[in-house]
Amino acid sequence: RPLGIVPIGSGDDFANHLRLPAHSIEKCVARIAQGEPRRVDIGRVNGEYFANEVGLAFEAYVTAESRKVTAPVGPLIYLIAIFRSLGSYSLPRLRLRWEGGEVEREMLMVSVANGHRAGGGMLFAPDADARDGLFDVVMADAMGRGEILRLLPKVYQGKHISEEPVTVVRTPWLTVDSNKPLPVQADGEILALDMRHLEFELLPLRVPVLG
Repeated sequence: RPLGIVPIGSGDDFANHLRLPAHSIEKCVARIAQGEPRRVDIGRVNGEYFANEVGLAFEAYVTAESRKVTAPVGPLIYLIAIFRSLGSYSLPRLRLRWEGGEVEREMLMVSVANGHRAGGGMLFAPDADARDGLFDVVMADAMGRGEILRLLPKVYQGKHISEEPVTVVRTPWLTVDSNKPLPVQADGEILALDMRHLEFELLPLRVPVLG
């Protein structure tokens, strides 16, 4: 059955990727009622499905911290959680393997993206397309707090991917191994705080979406 999306969350990033109306339930319902289904890719990690993005390491740690923020609501929650996390997160050493390549080093975070936006407006993977049959895997090497703060404004503009600490690869599958327990979030929900091995696969054009 086709999926209808009404964006009423704190981020609504996948709805934004699909260009669905924001802040209007009435417009969304009208689009769903009148729209023809269009097929989009869906991701799967360790058997769990996700639509938009999976964040590993620092990004997932920030997501967990954001659950502790009671006010204000909306995308500002994630920004507050980032500043709370800067001094307390210990970086893992990760080994990533994908179609055509592999790397092993200490990393700040990895974003496995089907959509282009996550975290309530951060353009982690500005060139991602949920219909191209590929994940955009965005890897950020280990860096200090000053470098994180320097790059943070560029993430909101999608300009961080041209910076030296950041690498982007496109692949239909990915495996990740960590030397320490790894926090993982999928579509803004915490999957686990202690993963050590992850297997990703992309299922092309698997889900019909209305709107």
